[in-house]
Amino acid sequence: MTPGRIDVANRGLGREWGLAIAADWGADTHPAWGSSGSTQFQGHYHDAAQGHLDFVPYIDDGPEQYLRGYVFWLDQRRAPRSGEALTGL
Repeated sequence: MTPGRIDVANRGLGREWGLAIAADWGADTHPAWGSSGSTQFQGHYHDAAQGHLDFVPYIDDGPEQYLRGYVFWLDQRRAPRSGEALTGL
């Protein structure tokens, strides 16, 4: 198996996990707090669930483009302009 194939397989697992935990936390069924009946941290769990959903596109598309942009920002201290060349990983 090549590293690329392993990477794709792991992305699928990461995507499944992200969607499952988002559904769990978003539906108030997470075992760490749902059974206690407390809603004290409910908003935090809902925010975390949305964060997991927001992360899924990075898993689907691969983090390469995001990381290239981040490396550019670290080097240049600005976001890359449209069409500007980014370094390889």
